[in-house]
Amino acid sequence: MAFIYSGIDHVQLAAPEGCEAEARKFYTELLGWIEIPKPEQLKKRGGVWFQCGVHQVHIGVQPNFVPATKAHPAFQVHYLNELRAHLNKHNVPIIDDEAREDEGVIRFYLNDPFGNRLEFLEWTSRDTKTRFTNRVENYVKYRPSYPQEAIDYLFNTVGLNSESEIADIGAGTGIFTQLLLQRGSHVTAVEPNQAMREAAGHMLAGESRYTSVTGSAEETQLQSDSVDYIVCAQAFHWFDQAAAQLEFRRVLKSGGKAALIWNSRLRKGSAFLEQYEQLLNKFGSDYAKVNHSNISQDALIAFFKQGEMKVGRFKISQKVDFDGLTGRLLSSSYIPEIGHPSYEPMMVELSGIFERNNQHGTVSIDYETEVYWGEI
Repeated sequence: MAFIYSGIDHVQLAAPEGCEAEARKFYTELLGWIEIPKPEQLKKRGGVWFQCGVHQVHIGVQPNFVPATKAHPAFQVHYLNELRAHLNKHNVPIIDDEAREDEGVIRFYLNDPFGNRLEFLEWTSRDTKTRFTNRVENYVKYRPSYPQEAIDYLFNTVGLNSESEIADIGAGTGIFTQLLLQRGSHVTAVEPNQAMREAAGHMLAGESRYTSVTGSAEETQLQSDSVDYIVCAQAFHWFDQAAAQLEFRRVLKSGGKAALIWNSRLRKGSAFLEQYEQLLNKFGSDYAKVNHSNISQDALIAFFKQGEMKVGRFKISQKVDFDGLTGRLLSSSYIPEIGHPSYEPMMVELSGIFERNNQHGTVSIDYETEVYWGEI
């Protein structure tokens, strides 16, 4: 198909005639949304529009209005418990729902003044900090490094140097930490996952400029104003971005900068890349949800100071045999493990992809390395 979906433009909620004043009181004064102007040609229809995060919510007038008590929008919130306390303070009835706790989701429902059901939820960080525990061996062996040109860019353009105090947040197994240490920098690797932290410690044992800290992007355990640079390699999409932004500002020295780095695997460009992407979509449990490409350009820009974000892009390829391809696949947290009902069918399909596309016993996994950087 030639068309591509890019996201949701707006959510429409219906309300009765004369709803505008009550809608403004509820959605702006209580929920804290921002009213945005309706186009001139639509004002005569009544209703009111709001901005909620990056999305718009349109309250439209519907004759013979009936509230939506089942179908509903769900709004993702940072610090959901703060919203809960705010609503309780204003005596707004809420209904808690624990049905998705195992996924790391906390949520509740309420009704707007017109009886429409609204859901508010937050993804907790519990799963993001533990989901790679069983993948460490494959991660160490089969994840690619980063191109020399990208490291040169960090030191020659972004400003890192051998005297820099650098915090590698979400350092994982130490792949990127090692590249910084090779340039003579002092690196504090912050990682919440014990198994990944231990793997990094084993690889970097004896490095005098290396320090390991048990912490997360939201709570690094670092001192305020203590680092010149923060780097996050293949990690930022797992963070609570609002909480991480506050924490980064706290630990960075004045004028300090952050760099967000990804090896973005190309999904097109060869039959192999396209077939491999199809396999991930077919067998990956939550691949579409956790893919770092879900972070919009607007969200990245908003993470940095206004007008500050700069971008560098580089190329890297990973030549692998079938064992390497298998290991690379199994290093991903969303892929079924041995014993899962989907594991064998997945491996049969992977073998077919390799057989159809290998050249002299290898295939090429191609990446674009992206570096987003600036002051926070």
